[in-house]
Amino acid sequence: MTETSEDWREKWVVPTIMISLAGRAAEARARRPDRDGFRRLMDATERVAIHEAAHLVVAVAVGQCQNGAAIERFENGCRGVAQHCEATPPEGVADHPTFERFDDLERDFQKATAIAKLAVGRGWLRYLRELWLRTDGILAQHWLAVKMLAMELHRTETVRRDRAQELLDRWMPIRGESLYEVLANGQNLQGLAASISADETANPE
Repeated sequence: MTETSEDWREKWVVPTIMISLAGRAAEARARRPDRDGFRRLMDATERVAIHEAAHLVVAVAVGQCQNGAAIERFENGCRGVAQHCEATPPEGVADHPTFERFDDLERDFQKATAIAKLAVGRGWLRYLRELWLRTDGILAQHWLAVKMLAMELHRTETVRRDRAQELLDRWMPIRGESLYEVLANGQNLQGLAASISADETANPE
């Protein structure tokens, strides 16, 4: 394999596939049994919110820019979309994705599979499994950020670029699956307290 093709794989193929796999990997992680063997029950909107939040988290983790996410509820379910790109979106571009061309979008797993086959040929399935594990590793590190962003998306239905970045900046440096873990480990307690205080001030009961 030439140096050029290897560089192409690392700079474009790997990030693109990992971002594409992130939604399904997050859904699988969210459905894992807890320590007592219980699985969390999620409605369709929660599942889609976690799926789209994971796309943004992994996109930022691999060095891309995010442009928000949205979900759309309808009578029999919902659908979601997240937007990311290699560079900061230029001025004039909407700061959140829409569903205007949703039906034209290539589905995540189909996209990941097609790119893997193009990149490595016969060993594409093994390659895809390796990248799934790498993606799941990123989600494990930043699972709290995924959940916080998913909660916001579930509540508001549209998370614009600036708000998404605010949440990612706040929670991605904090590793752990729950606030309990964060508090128990004493991680970034001062910043965490300030964040909670700010949220309470902005959203009084």
